[in-house]
Amino acid sequence: MDPPLFTTGLLEALGYGGYRLRRVLHEARSSRPVVAYESPYARFVLVPRYSVGSAVYDAETRVPLDPADCLRLGERCRTAPHTSVYVVYLEGSHGGELLRLNVVYLAALAEHALGLSRRLLRGVVSCLEGGYAAGAEGLVGELLRVSLRVAGLVLPSPPSGVEELARRSPGLRALLGLLSSRCGSRGSG
Repeated sequence: MDPPLFTTGLLEALGYGGYRLRRVLHEARSSRPVVAYESPYARFVLVPRYSVGSAVYDAETRVPLDPADCLRLGERCRTAPHTSVYVVYLEGSHGGELLRLNVVYLAALAEHALGLSRRLLRGVVSCLEGGYAAGAEGLVGELLRVSLRVAGLVLPSPPSGVEELARRSPGLRALLGLLSSRCGSRGSG
């Protein structure tokens, strides 16, 4: 069982309830695959999977786990028998070889191998705390740099720089545009 990106329990622990919770679950149910990277030789797509089923989680934090985490945590591990489960996979092919990787594992690999989460989190905090345009620019730049480093871990022939990554990733371009509009427009005026 792959660990989900989120479950109903995690969203509730984060303060989502009522309309907000229903809206997130509606968006999760209707989400579609997004091309994450495309070149003449490789194509990688983020593929969301929404279902209702069981999930294991940490009783203290409500963070979804995988079975190996449960063995390590022992009594803190609980099972939610009927919950919304949202898993996202990075699926791709290169030279006839197929790859399918849960993004939770990809994020853990990136953090373990590269220590990237603090830098990315600083960009998010800067944007939310009112750096506005400067915060958005920093966040977009940091997201591109993090994505490039993660791409080097996964892609057989990673992009040579940030510009090539942005050009080859429609999903990343869309996310960057959304971040720029959300963080860049709040403080102007």
